[in-house]
Amino acid sequence: MILRRAALALIAVAFSLTTVDAALSTLPAHAEGSEPTVSWAAVPADEEGPDGRRWVENVLDPGASKTEHLAVTNLGSDPVTFALKAADGYFTDTGRFTMLPSASTSVDAGTWIAVQDTVDVQPGETEVVAFTISVPEGAAPGDHPAGIAATVLARPAAGDPQGVGVEGRVGFRVLTRVTGDLTPALAVDDVIVRYEYSWNPFAPGQVSVEYTLRNEGNVALGVKDRVVSVSPGGDDPGETGSPELTEMFAGDERTIRSEVQDVWPLGPLTARVAVHPTALQGGEPVLEPATAEVTAWVFPWPQSAVVLIVAVTVVLVRLDMRRRRRVWAERIAEARALGRAESDAGTAG
Repeated sequence: MILRRAALALIAVAFSLTTVDAALSTLPAHAEGSEPTVSWAAVPADEEGPDGRRWVENVLDPGASKTEHLAVTNLGSDPVTFALKAADGYFTDTGRFTMLPSASTSVDAGTWIAVQDTVDVQPGETEVVAFTISVPEGAAPGDHPAGIAATVLARPAAGDPQGVGVEGRVGFRVLTRVTGDLTPALAVDDVIVRYEYSWNPFAPGQVSVEYTLRNEGNVALGVKDRVVSVSPGGDDPGETGSPELTEMFAGDERTIRSEVQDVWPLGPLTARVAVHPTALQGGEPVLEPATAEVTAWVFPWPQSAVVLIVAVTVVLVRLDMRRRRRVWAERIAEARALGRAESDAGTAG
């Protein structure tokens, strides 16, 4: 019983963080699994049915509204009543889009969406539900993310008051751009440079560059990361570019780490960060990159240790050779003195 409850708790957490970009999900209709499994999909649609969009994007004036549609498909074998919910959207730390869980209160675009509470869907059927996006008169210009989802709650088994209910959500993002002064702005801050020495003193190490990326504007941005490390002599020993980073909404910030290989520790080391943003909506041209530059001093300790060891070894060898030469010279001098003494003694006899 304890293990089952722990497993249900983990499932509940997982579903509370499930991305609503997903179009399909399955969930046991009962915590004990004694009832049929519910499988369903929820995607953007027009009045006729799914229209092929991954999510909904609109550009609206303050005070304007627009009607969109959600298609909910029951892929299971039993009729299901789905709850329909909208909430503010955001990106997780891993860059996945999701929306606030049911227990949280939306304060932005999630409150702009009006949709009926539930929809009944027969097995193998699809129901199209209209929802309305209404932008308040005083809405701030820029991008406002939300999500809409069809949900199912798997309740704990009867007689188990400590059981954990699991809410499964499937849906998509609803991004509304409010017209007005759009100010895309990406910033790079808090750059930290660390040098990691190679275990082999005759091989170069690597540079780790960590920094904070902030979307300080009011529009969503897609970004690519590029870090270049420059040696003291001005040569570029290498650069690294990450794959496409996750999108960022206004106010988002991420901590990014990049590594540059094959860098020698030769004193002042300059790390340059250049992040190239692109707008996600509206077709604007590529924006100017956000840049930062930091110089750190890196002393070649392993190489210096090798040089010191070699120098000490050379000195010790030379001192030993001098000592040996002196000993041999002394022994030769003693032998010569002994020979002369024996010669003098023979002459005297």
